[in-house]
Amino acid sequence: MAFSETRASRTVAAGICPVEITLAEACYAGDTLGISSATWVLSAHASGEAPLLVAGTDGASGDKIQAYPMAIVDRTVSGAATLGEIVALHDTGYYVAAGSELPDVGFVVDADTLALIPLKTQMDTKRS
Repeated sequence: MAFSETRASRTVAAGICPVEITLAEACYAGDTLGISSATWVLSAHASGEAPLLVAGTDGASGDKIQAYPMAIVDRTVSGAATLGEIVALHDTGYYVAAGSELPDVGFVVDADTLALIPLKTQMDTKRS
């Protein structure tokens, strides 16, 4: 079942293999980031930036932030999220989208927590 959220409500509880990146546009903690024209931007299904990293903190264009290839993201949601459901990337945020054409970026750990692994889903897609 789909859930909705407010992007500004996310916090990154944990991440592995942190990297420091410079943002080309503003983001919120927990947003997925991709590369466009050799810069780090919000990843978006419609415009084609593949999700590669998870923003560790909020940031403005030009800010250097920590980002992670894998992260646990706490969020405030409305609607139901079911343990183990796949989380897909939508241009307006994350939502559970079983059977959709949207890129999978992780799964639901519990009602308020997501495990995001965007790079793995991109690697799996490339091998298929």
